[in-house]
Amino acid sequence: MPLIEQVHAESGGTYGVRRITRALKRKGVQVARCTVERLMDELGL
Repeated sequence: MPLIEQVHAESGGTYGVRRITRALKRKGVQVARCTVERLMDELGL
């Protein structure tokens, strides 16, 4: 979850689920889009 918050902050709060998922995969994190969506919802992003 800290990575999701980090990517979101780096984007200036403009990245959505799809862009954050792609950014995480570029960093080598294997994660499903639906998981990112759920975690972002829990974080209120």
